Amino acid sequence: ERRQFWDELVSRGLRAQLKTGSLLTGALFVDLDFYPDDQPRRIVWQAEHPQLPTVPTPLDELRDRLVKLARLPVEEIAADLRASLRQVNETLRGASAILETLDQQVAPELTRTLQQSQKALSGIEQVVAPGSPLHSETQLLLRELSAAARSIRVMADYLERHPEALLRGKGSELR
Repeated sequence: ERRQFWDELVSRGLRAQLKTGSLLTGALFVDLDFYPDDQPRRIVWQAEHPQLPTVPTPLDELRDRLVKLARLPVEEIAADLRASLRQVNETLRGASAILETLDQQVAPELTRTLQQSQKALSGIEQVVAPGSPLHSETQLLLRELSAAARSIRVMADYLERHPEALLRGKGSELR
């Protein structure tokens, strides 16, 4: 019955933890408490004395973290970081030089091109504006093309009604 009682307590999260009783003397004691979030474990009954599952002390956890931290390749990480920062710095210098070149060479040329384009568009606008010679000539040309299209349409209608006119001419009806 005792084993069953203790097994039930451990299944519910009972764990042992070594704690400091006195900092002056260094006395330690075993604290029993429930840790329901801890992974499920069992009492080891086969040992000379039964062994309860334990949880690490805060000092053990701190020591484990410090050991892991000490194993980090800090020097390599620092060297890689310095190299990366140098590359970033060089890239920024290059980008700055490119921007300066663009500002000094491309921007003025672009401004000149835009000014010339504006002048050209202004000239085109004057040439095709209503009342300009080109506008008047274009209007006349469109009227002439319209008249020519009407004449072709009339001739096509006539030939459709009188196809023999192609062979004999228009006056063939009178002969």
